Amino acid sequence: MSRRILLIDADPAFRASLTQLLERYRFEIAVEPDPEQALALATATPPALLVVSVEEPDKAGFKVFQRCKKGALAKVPIVLVTSSVSPDSFVKHRSLKVHADEYVDKRQVSGDELLGKLDNLIGLGELSDDDLAMSMEVDEIPLSSDDMVLEETVGEDDADAGSDGHQVDSMVDAETDAAFAALLGDEPAPAPAPAPAPAPAVEPEPLPQLADTPRIRRAASCTPRPSSSRCCPRR
Repeated sequence: MSRRILLIDADPAFRASLTQLLERYRFEIAVEPDPEQALALATATPPALLVVSVEEPDKAGFKVFQRCKKGALAKVPIVLVTSSVSPDSFVKHRSLKVHADEYVDKRQVSGDELLGKLDNLIGLGELSDDDLAMSMEVDEIPLSSDDMVLEETVGEDDADAGSDGHQVDSMVDAETDAAFAALLGDEPAPAPAPAPAPAPAVEPEPLPQLADTPRIRRAASCTPRPSSSRCCPRR
C-alpha cells in the first residue's frame, strides 16, 4: 500500500498541520497546488489519498474532483477541504450520486477529528517507534527493602550528640561509601576501626582509718627541782 498523500492545496498553514499530523504515522505528504500538474503526478504514481481544496469564489476544487473520479484515479479516496465555502455547499455535494469520501471544514476541525476521518479512509496504522517512546509515561519507581535512602536532619539532637555522635557519623559514612562502591562494582574501601570506648571511671578506695596513738604524757612524779639561789658552801 502506498503511504503517500497528494495534497492539491495552496494553503501553507494546512499543509504544515497535515504534515505534522501524518509524519508520525510514516505518511509522506506530496504537495502540488496546480491542478494540472497534480493530476499528471497522481496518474503516474497513484497516491493512497487525494486531498483537494475547494475555495471561493470559483470553487474550482469541485471540477478537479470530477476529473479525479475518472480514469486511473477513480478508486483513490478523495477528501474535499475548505476554509471559505459554506457548509451548505458541502451538504449539497454530499447528496450527489458521485460525491467525495469525506469533507473537512478547516475552520472547525480539530487535529484528532481530522486524524479520525483519515484513519477511517486509509487506515493510518501504528505510530512510529520514536513517537511511541515519547508518549510513554514514566511511572514512579517503587523502592525495595534493599534500596538505601539517605536523610539528613538538622535539629536539637545534633547539639546533644557529643563525641558519641561523631563516632556514629564516621561509621555511617564508612557504610555509605562501601554501599556505593558495591553498586559501582568497585572494591569497597575497608571501614575504619571504631574508636575504643572510654574506660569506665574507677571510684578511689577510701584510705584506712588509723588508730588513735596514745599521747605521751609526762609522769606526774617527775617534778622539776626547785631552784635555789643559795650557793653551796665550798668544802
